[in-house]
Amino acid sequence: MKITDTKISPTVDYNVYDRRLKEVFTLINKHGMADPVLVFGEPALFEIEISRLNNRKFHYTNFDLNYKFNEMEEYNTMFCCELIEHLLNPLWFFSQARNLMTDKTLMYITYPIQPHWAWCAGHFHEYDRSRFLYLLREAGLEIVEYKQYINWKGIKGIRPIIRNTPFGWLKQQIYVLKRGKLRCDMV
Repeated sequence: MKITDTKISPTVDYNVYDRRLKEVFTLINKHGMADPVLVFGEPALFEIEISRLNNRKFHYTNFDLNYKFNEMEEYNTMFCCELIEHLLNPLWFFSQARNLMTDKTLMYITYPIQPHWAWCAGHFHEYDRSRFLYLLREAGLEIVEYKQYINWKGIKGIRPIIRNTPFGWLKQQIYVLKRGKLRCDMV
């Protein structure tokens, strides 16, 4: 099912999510989404919109993603949106997520990228492209597709304005990932 109209719900703050919705929808239309679907973390507004538009039931994690996953089911589609920068050990998270993937599973992941001095207080990690690629290789994940864009909407306050200048350039990263080869065994 193709997703065409992103303006469905009046409860979604489209000043913040409109561009991200469109970019993620474009990738879903291109690569597909198969049941069962797992969303890591609490549901973001655009994940709720995706499930509503596709008339699907999503599974959401209800445990701390910094520790061993107790989930044993495999999923065909996964969403990890605006989450990875909040985790203490992203390599552990990706290795645990990989265990829930089949060879056909696709993981849609989004995260911000900006200079270290402009990091948000709630972020433990932010990655430039080369460091993130290294993290994915170590976790045994391969890139199916990658997009990056600058999102100028929803800017409020001095710090966000600075982040969206040539001094900061807050960029949004979107990846479609699949299970790849592991470089070593992870416990």
